[in-house]
Amino acid sequence: MSVSNGDIVRGVVEFLAPQNALSQNVFTFEYTGSGDTDAEVGAEFESWAAAAWEIIDQDLNVGFGSEVSRLWKWNAVDNEWIGIWDDTFQTIQGEDNGHMLPHGAACLMKFYTSIPKRQGRKYLQGYTENTQTSGVWDSLPLARMATFVSALLGDITTTNGTLEGGVFNEVTESFLPFRSEGGISLYQGYQRRRRPGVGI
Repeated sequence: MSVSNGDIVRGVVEFLAPQNALSQNVFTFEYTGSGDTDAEVGAEFESWAAAAWEIIDQDLNVGFGSEVSRLWKWNAVDNEWIGIWDDTFQTIQGEDNGHMLPHGAACLMKFYTSIPKRQGRKYLQGYTENTQTSGVWDSLPLARMATFVSALLGDITTTNGTLEGGVFNEVTESFLPFRSEGGISLYQGYQRRRRPGVGI
């Protein structure tokens, strides 16, 4: 299979946390270009993710690391996501020896579109007790979170095209690209929902 102009692609990075807890981060893109192979798009997605997580890996627990990356493509005929590529991806690894915060505790990040109520939200797990004080993120980890958000707002360039991040509505099959800005909560978020594609 290949990725063609106008395709909606979902990239997933799966992490294994201490106590064998699984954490996912999901990203949705619209592809613009003359076409690339699934493997080419997957490799560029991995490079993009690795570069972003390198910014914050010093704040993540040593037992928290990436395991697998996957690509899915929206099938407009059957109205479903189809898996098109996956790869063992063990590049991202935490470096902080401190105790990891409870599995639900996470950094809450938001990515804005032109419509206020349609935004991307990411719950980023893996942070340790050393990165916060009484539930408030310390200044240095917070600054790295901000740099991380900026990195995630960058497009992914492939051989023959570009992946632009945004929000996809499966009902209306409409895609809204992110504006070049995002936000971070100063306080720890807590991800209680366990459905795929949300985060933890």
